[in-house]
Amino acid sequence: MDTMVTVDKPEHETLGETYSLISGGEQSNLDLGFVPDKIRVFDIELAKSRMDSDSVKQLVAKADSLMVESDAEAKKAVSLALQSRKMGNAIEKTRKAIVRPHLDFQKSIKMFSDEFAKCLKDMEVSLLAKVDVYQEQRKKMLQKENIIDTSFDEISVEDGSGKTVTKWVFNVEDISLIPIEYLNVNEKAVKKAINNGIRDIPGVNIKEETQKQYRIRK
Repeated sequence: MDTMVTVDKPEHETLGETYSLISGGEQSNLDLGFVPDKIRVFDIELAKSRMDSDSVKQLVAKADSLMVESDAEAKKAVSLALQSRKMGNAIEKTRKAIVRPHLDFQKSIKMFSDEFAKCLKDMEVSLLAKVDVYQEQRKKMLQKENIIDTSFDEISVEDGSGKTVTKWVFNVEDISLIPIEYLNVNEKAVKKAINNGIRDIPGVNIKEETQKQYRIRK
């Protein structure tokens, strides 16, 4: 298995790009190329500073103090509510931008390690399958000679042990015969049917409800 890992840029350039991303692309006087190793890539305070917590606090203060007793105040409340949604969306967007490089790095490492994990797992399965075949052949040979020997049913070695165990399993033969307490309603299928115009499903009460819907202007 040929695997190659390449690093395209020096570490300080990667750090510089990360900080540029965290700062929203704004110019900064901090030159990360000259800052010691374990700096800002995992700096939680730097990340928090990009979340604009002061603006959140100000918005919360306005919401707490607002009394809705007139048309104008009702409109103001709706405006503040949608501003809070906009700010929440902006914070989530910033969060994703901050963690994206780390997620990409984790994904790359996982892909690299998964190759070895699969290779090793395949090897394990293959070896144990060979052991299973041998044990079955050994058992049949002893049965022909009317010899009862269970000494090899459990194999113990320095690295661990293996033995044959029994457990209860099942497979569905006729779903119509299964008692209702063992069945789950497929809510996804029900919702899809309703969205497609179905209004009558035996055992299901389909009704219309009203709810408020607010949309933000981008």
